[in-house]
Amino acid sequence: MNFYMELWYSSAQENLAEAKRHVIGLMANKRQAEREVQQVRSRIAEYLGFAGEALDTGNESLAEEIAERIASLESQLKSEEQSNQTYYHQIDRLRDMVQGLEGRIHQQGLQTTLDYLAAAEELEEGAEDRQLDRKMKAAGIGKRTTAGQEVLERIKKHQTQPR
Repeated sequence: MNFYMELWYSSAQENLAEAKRHVIGLMANKRQAEREVQQVRSRIAEYLGFAGEALDTGNESLAEEIAERIASLESQLKSEEQSNQTYYHQIDRLRDMVQGLEGRIHQQGLQTTLDYLAAAEELEEGAEDRQLDRKMKAAGIGKRTTAGQEVLERIKKHQTQPR
């Protein structure tokens, strides 16, 4: 491969690796966000139990405070779930982009290699033709000489003369 092709390929590979690291980072953030959602759900379930106990004991004011806390947690849960959806979309989009980049790198690298090989083959064929021409000229083949023309004219005269 030539220098420019190697440079392009190296740069493309570095960009691909960077994109993959970014996807991995987003996936880690998504997992953390999923854990936080699960924790909020657990806390809501716990507070629902506390609210039920407060109502069972007749402590309605405590049940109201707990219900307000539950409402706050439900709002937080909704917000975190929406954030998770954003992570899902970003990860899907980046995965598609990475796959597309991998395909382009492979296709471009393959096409460049094929172009390079075709050009090298053409140069090689041209070199072979030039070498053959040089060898033929060195052997005296392919040159028009006056001696050859003179011999040809003598043969023609000899054929036209009556016998």
